[in-house]
Amino acid sequence: MESSSTTSFASLNNHKGSSLCSCACDAWLVCEEIQLASALSALRRSFKQIFARAFLGAKPTHQAFVAMLFESWATTVPQAKLPARLDSSCCTRSIVKAAAIKLPADVRKSSQPLQAYKDAAATASSDLLDDRAKQDIAASQTLSEARRVVEEALVPRAKAFAVDMNAELDDVKRALACRLEEQRTVHKCSSCVVSQTFNESKNIHEFRPENLHDLGGVNVSEQARNQMVQHALNTRAHDILRRRFEVHAGSRGGDFATAAWRMLHRMAHLYGPDGRGFNWQMGTPRAAFAALRRDFGANVGEAFASPLNAQPENSFCSAFLDTDAPFGSLGSFFEYDFASAGGCFECGPPYEEGLMSLMSDRLLMLLDRADASGTPLTFVMVLPHWPLSEGIARLLDASKYRTAHAILPKRSHCYVSGDRHTARHSQVKAKSAVPDSADEPLAQGECDTLLLWLQSSRGKETHRVDASHVNEQVHAWTTN
Repeated sequence: MESSSTTSFASLNNHKGSSLCSCACDAWLVCEEIQLASALSALRRSFKQIFARAFLGAKPTHQAFVAMLFESWATTVPQAKLPARLDSSCCTRSIVKAAAIKLPADVRKSSQPLQAYKDAAATASSDLLDDRAKQDIAASQTLSEARRVVEEALVPRAKAFAVDMNAELDDVKRALACRLEEQRTVHKCSSCVVSQTFNESKNIHEFRPENLHDLGGVNVSEQARNQMVQHALNTRAHDILRRRFEVHAGSRGGDFATAAWRMLHRMAHLYGPDGRGFNWQMGTPRAAFAALRRDFGANVGEAFASPLNAQPENSFCSAFLDTDAPFGSLGSFFEYDFASAGGCFECGPPYEEGLMSLMSDRLLMLLDRADASGTPLTFVMVLPHWPLSEGIARLLDASKYRTAHAILPKRSHCYVSGDRHTARHSQVKAKSAVPDSADEPLAQGECDTLLLWLQSSRGKETHRVDASHVNEQVHAWTTN
């Protein structure tokens, strides 16, 4: 049934030659987004239940569901709105690490981290490990060895989780395809529009679909009552997004309110209704980007971003081309051809081990290709300083491409807050009348930050990185 759901999505998105009027096309897109959000919510609920069943009652971290989806999307080209398949290796990376692998805070603070990790692993996984695994953990001589034992011991449970999760994914896809087909069959030229209003007292712009009862009858109206369909942007975020839309979508037409609502609705239901997942939208400060532009020229791009957190003047890659293209997205990091385009890209992925491992493999492949073609290509990495991360270690070991690195202590710097677009930051005051110049809401990260410069051979020739460039970047990060 996977092909039928793909066909339904294609029929909804292919409006060339269609007799639908513009408002009907927008109505279709709103309808599809509501149904997709419902599917994501159903998948999230099942994820928690299947996880608890596979791991004997253990509760997944909030980020584990999003991590599983992102890793699956990273291996799906072209990217689908729902993963094509959740392979066992993806689930092993995301789910096992969420269950018992990530180093607890008491381990990092301990004067004897190996013993502290052994104790933490034994406690966290006591019901999941057999006696042999516990003995192997006790005999481990290094942190990485102890962690690998826990991972290997939990792999069978992760594989069982993957089987059950894929079965649920198939059910969700079938139900989604049926709902979309039903809506396509009964749909009339709807009067549904996305309204945009300005709430002056809160200094926010609100977006909400109107006349949802016209979209497919009972199914949609029932979902509309149960979905969070209203979204808001503070004025600074709204003005930046509006200008992006006028530059990238203005010539093609389309409705800004509909485009903004679709993007916001997708993000809200991906990261969860309470917004905790927006920690993955934390970004590099504007001052640091200004330093990069002085070093590498005006056209600095962002390899991992979204319309909500990309700097206003930057090109960027993002997770969802279908909702983000009207605001300038180049598509997914895992699909965009950096090796042919060349240039300089800031690369700050979500801090999730499995995703960063896939990222590292692709980065090294892209740099190999750029070297072979003589393309100047630079990546300025913004990563967590996780000494035990295998993906990050591969980048640090890439001496052929590594030109510099620096470590920023946790308390010396801040990121731009991941929820900078929300009403919580609606009263941020601008230094000038230009929204781009507004103060950025800042948030401290959870660990030290690793800055790492990776360059192809021609990239090194075109833009040499020396101690002065590194110091300038460190200064930009630590003076916010």
